[in-house]
Amino acid sequence: MKTGHELDVLVARKVMGLKDVWHPFFPSTEIADAWKVVEKLRENYEVDMFDMQDHWHVDVSDKDWMSGGWSGSSENESLPLAICLAALEAVGVEVE
Repeated sequence: MKTGHELDVLVARKVMGLKDVWHPFFPSTEIADAWKVVEKLRENYEVDMFDMQDHWHVDVSDKDWMSGGWSGSSENESLPLAICLAALEAVGVEVE
């Protein structure tokens, strides 16, 4: 899925738990907003980000490592987009 309004609204609703998005929120393109997504995820998940030189790798996993819970992973040249895609996968939303 490409960055943009549709993805931003999906993240706001499914990851952040917002019913209405009235204020500007652009997590797929703005690192400050993407970091809010990371902070929200860290309430229930471990979030790891790796700079792979030519792209970013983001892993989101269950905090209870004993459960073996793997939740989401994404790779992208854009860190905000990688965060959004991994976050959506972690909460069970499939994106193209």
